[in-house]
Amino acid sequence: TSRQIFGLAPDAEVTVEAHTDSVTQASLTLLRKAGFTRLSAGAESMDQTELSRVGRPGSPLNTIRSMDAAREAGFTNINLDLMYGLPGQTLESWAASLRQTIELAPAHLSCYALTVEDHTHLKASIQRGLLPAPEEELQNRMEDLAEEMLGRAGYHRYEISNYCRPGFASRHNRLHWTGGHYLGVGPSAQSYVGGRRFGNVSDLTAYTAALQNGLLPVSESNHLTQADESCERLVFGLRLIDGISL
Repeated sequence: TSRQIFGLAPDAEVTVEAHTDSVTQASLTLLRKAGFTRLSAGAESMDQTELSRVGRPGSPLNTIRSMDAAREAGFTNINLDLMYGLPGQTLESWAASLRQTIELAPAHLSCYALTVEDHTHLKASIQRGLLPAPEEELQNRMEDLAEEMLGRAGYHRYEISNYCRPGFASRHNRLHWTGGHYLGVGPSAQSYVGGRRFGNVSDLTAYTAALQNGLLPVSESNHLTQADESCERLVFGLRLIDGISL
């Protein structure tokens, strides 16, 4: 197991990413028994129409079911991702998503502003006038509303996009933002070790073939200079409520 190979601390936080459509009671129970202590799932919105507009599979009902299943499996450290600034989303519908998510009582919440990436179906739809582009002013108001509602519900905002109940700040996220080293395994996994950042190939077949041939399945690798590291510490540090030390 990973604990035997890497010598993880007894209280290590071991996170698994899950999709609310694909998890089952049985699979979550297996993951919990395998040693995973934290579950992170993308709810994105509690409004089915908003999910459908951006082509997001899943449903609010599946989010609720997956939360129940996770708790039955023994998970207590659960994160849900939400997005704001979705096409057609209003301040009222965002407030409703927040209220319904708070009722689910996750230990941690990540609230991300929608960004439109190049070469995506969403960007093509916006360019063709089929969907409206995100409104920056509205997104700012949604961000303020999230901080207000989540704060009243007992969540501490410790980073621009992240909120937690006391004691449940994500160790994984904090490690990234404070320049810690991490090793990612599996297709597309990213690592940062000894001043070098590298990423694995995304294709599962190529990943498996490389390992079978005794090769590291790395597709990109960059060495960070001391100046690079300092710049990253500054940028990421400004995202944290703790700020940075000059």
